[in-house]
Amino acid sequence: MKNMNNLSLRKTILFFTTCWTYVFVAFSQENDVPDYYNEYIIGATTNTNSDLFGGIFFQYGRHQRTKVYESYILEFVDVKHPREYKVSVAGNSSSSRIWGKKNYLTSVRLQYRREKHLFKKAYQQGVQLSFVYGGGLSIGVISPYNVRISTGIGYISVPFDPDIHTSRDIVGDETRFYGLGSSSVALGFHAKTGLAFEFGAFKNSIVGIEVSLVAEAFTKRIVLVPADENTFVFFSPSFSFFLGFRN
Repeated sequence: MKNMNNLSLRKTILFFTTCWTYVFVAFSQENDVPDYYNEYIIGATTNTNSDLFGGIFFQYGRHQRTKVYESYILEFVDVKHPREYKVSVAGNSSSSRIWGKKNYLTSVRLQYRREKHLFKKAYQQGVQLSFVYGGGLSIGVISPYNVRISTGIGYISVPFDPDIHTSRDIVGDETRFYGLGSSSVALGFHAKTGLAFEFGAFKNSIVGIEVSLVAEAFTKRIVLVPADENTFVFFSPSFSFFLGFRN
């Protein structure tokens, strides 16, 4: 009887050991084997310091360790003064200009980011929720805001100067790319944190949105609207839409 009890005990221990070993191995494989090794993303962004279309970014991501992925991002973002507003040109309601503006600021961001998966989507459905955080170098490209000044027989395009130009002189403005040749540069850094929601029919397809907070600081004060207060630090909530693929 004693031998039978010992044999039953051994079988029971062996059974539970085998079961727990199987569960542990299955769990380890589920977490250690990444869903993907590389991903390629393009996206558009908007924030409280820009227009509806605030910028564009390109992202390359890769598996770093269990449930953690790292990304390298190149982003181009328009940064506006909070008190910028457009007004119609006198005598021409179809044309407008930004009153008091002196410079454009385009932030070129080189960002390293990490992504922690909180909830993973199923193979063919569901939503993936991730916590994202990162930061990096900011290159502020400061280009002059050019306006069209009437000459009586036509117009000329010149950088706006609030000490010289009046509303009667201005008949319109140029695009932000017009003055890129006269740009200056300010270096800085930025930090970003937020949540990414990913949708898609399959795990290798990427469609999603991201809600985040961005802080950015430059090495000098950026004069955007001379008549108002200007700063070298910018904070903004940001919203992004992105799509891409992974393998």
